[in-house]
Amino acid sequence: MMAAPAATGFRGQPVLAPLGWLFGGVVRLRNSAYDRGLLAIRHLPVPVVSVGNLTVGGTGKTPLVAALARRLAARGRRPAVVLRGYGGRNARRPGGPALLVSRGKPGHLLADVDQAGDEALLLATILADVPVVVSAQRYHGGMQAITTCGADLVLLDDGFQHRALHRDLDLVALDATAPLGGGRFLPAGLLREPPLALRRAHALILTRAHGDLLYERAAATLERVAPGVTIYRARHRATGLRLVSPGPAPPSLAELKGMPVAGFAGLARPDALRDTLTSLGARVVMFTPLADHHPFRPGEIQGLVDAGLQAGARLVITTAKDAVRMDPAAPHPHLAVLEIEMTLDRMDSLVEQILALPSPGPPPPGSRSAQASR
Repeated sequence: MMAAPAATGFRGQPVLAPLGWLFGGVVRLRNSAYDRGLLAIRHLPVPVVSVGNLTVGGTGKTPLVAALARRLAARGRRPAVVLRGYGGRNARRPGGPALLVSRGKPGHLLADVDQAGDEALLLATILADVPVVVSAQRYHGGMQAITTCGADLVLLDDGFQHRALHRDLDLVALDATAPLGGGRFLPAGLLREPPLALRRAHALILTRAHGDLLYERAAATLERVAPGVTIYRARHRATGLRLVSPGPAPPSLAELKGMPVAGFAGLARPDALRDTLTSLGARVVMFTPLADHHPFRPGEIQGLVDAGLQAGARLVITTAKDAVRMDPAAPHPHLAVLEIEMTLDRMDSLVEQILALPSPGPPPPGSRSAQASR
């Protein structure tokens, strides 16, 4: 089981509060414009399920997207994942064409991490049978997946704020340790939207909800903010280790108990890796937290590995998201990836709800949505 990480330590920056108020005001005006039909919403000809955040990063939405995609594919659907591809060159071209990262054929990646971003490449790697498309305009990404790959359902990774595309089911992932992100807007805090925005969601997913008391407290908070919205409980679970470079079999998770290890992670919540290693019984002798989407410099990974070994570690461990940002040709025999999956209570119920979504009809004639779909 993956341990619930300690709080991030982020408490907001009061000096930036005026900018946070300004950001919050702009977000409220934008949401009001969508709610009143003043901004256009485009429709795809297949069901759209969004998995998003209320706060910036670290809630586990990408593992949730992967878990849903696997279950839907196993039930005979042809899902595709569409996301912005943060950090990739394509994401920096808002008006550019959609980029097909994978057609959903094992071993056939069509883009690299510099083009697609680490999250897109990670999804394309672990979802070998599911197409992955990146596009700043999710409508164009969805149409690419439908016309090129035959997708009959689109999963949006990080789509809650992308209201320009209609979605048939809005799921929001929230970290149970701080579900409302401390209550401050960017850049003074973590909030992307007011907590009341959760009322437009169809379901809320409390991630890292490993303890019953933690889950109950977080669920009670959400019930006050968004009464009547379904709440699911999710947990992260370590499934095994794999070596970054070919070599002898890595230790099992049971063999980590008492083993001196080092680690590094470039995530929104890098300490989650250290906490998980500790929960597995490993003795973490050195850990290096890095910024989310950290771009590795030449020789930097070898330096991290060497430092860990010099500190007494038998193995240096990182995350799958970090691994896709590494040069695949560089050998690292003492570096392993800790594989993680997300488990969701009542997953079958959520999958059945998605499978029951009808294919959307055309938007009403004369509406802003109809005009945008032309």
